[in-house]
Amino acid sequence: MTDFNINMHPLSGKTVPKRIIKKTPIKEAFGRAVKSLRLQQKLSQEKLSEYASLSTNYVGAVERGERNVTLENICKLSEALNIHPADLFKKIQHPFRCSE
Repeated sequence: MTDFNINMHPLSGKTVPKRIIKKTPIKEAFGRAVKSLRLQQKLSQEKLSEYASLSTNYVGAVERGERNVTLENICKLSEALNIHPADLFKKIQHPFRCSE
């Protein structure tokens, strides 16, 4: 019987709790806005990550709507994209629900 709440760590071989990712409409809409701006500016995820001082994995997870982004990281992303944080939110396409 497989326990779907446990993953095997790839390096240590130990079992670790599986990170449960809950996508929500607002996180997905925010991620699409970040990705759209990144692509408009012809930036790779790696370059955006570098400019924002965030990991590439983190930026990818944001774009997929898998991360609940902090205010500090919203500011880092908006600065890296040369846009005011408020204007970044204006890029979010409606309609969406803030929660499920």
